[in-house]
Amino acid sequence: MRKEPKYQRMHNKVKHYDTKILINSRTVDISKLKAFVDDNFPPGSPLQVIFADEDDLLSAEAFLAKLPIWLKLTKLSKRD
Repeated sequence: MRKEPKYQRMHNKVKHYDTKILINSRTVDISKLKAFVDDNFPPGSPLQVIFADEDDLLSAEAFLAKLPIWLKLTKLSKRD
């Protein structure tokens, strides 16, 4: 069996690195938005029902994904 030169053996080795993907850590605090909905929309309105179960901190991606739905729900809800 023929031995490869050292530089070629090193070249052929696969290097394994710890490649953890960093999750974007930007968050949005919606506590003031939840308080606004609570103060300005009637009890039982779709927005109040939705915001009751939301966490105060959302990832930026989750916030942007939910925003169009919340805007459509404002049209269904009648403000005080």
